[in-house]
Amino acid sequence: MSAKMRTRAGRLKRIAALLTFTVLAILLSAQAPGDLDARVIAAAKRADVNTLDKQLPHAPFEVWLQRQVGSTARVAWESNDCGEQDGATKRDLPLCGEGMVNLPAGGKVGLQLVVGSLRKGVHGKPAVWFLYVEDQRGQSHNFRRLSDLPNLLGKLPR
Repeated sequence: MSAKMRTRAGRLKRIAALLTFTVLAILLSAQAPGDLDARVIAAAKRADVNTLDKQLPHAPFEVWLQRQVGSTARVAWESNDCGEQDGATKRDLPLCGEGMVNLPAGGKVGLQLVVGSLRKGVHGKPAVWFLYVEDQRGQSHNFRRLSDLPNLLGKLPR
């Protein structure tokens, strides 16, 4: 093989390696948000409710929430910025795992747990960010402690 052909072959190998690296980087960056969403939701679901509210027994948040809303109610989970994104901010935004429930008899429940931040990912101890119950008339009732949820749900028609 001539020197010219070896040089050309070397260039082709470098180009192929660069293209492979570029494609891999694109694929990994495309997967990262979904992976982060999954980690945020998983962190919220497994958060111990006793660490969020000392009046409650030790239980994963997902299990505790399902007990509160009943076995027939479907909990929809999402990862979000806790409602903090305004489009202009440069600060590190919080990451919340949110459980939302449309109650069988009408009304809604929404509970957000902050489990990290956009720049740092999932980190630190989860904390309650925002809690609400919406009645059948669409009136929203915010509450501060998870232990308040059973009382608020008890006031809604079943």
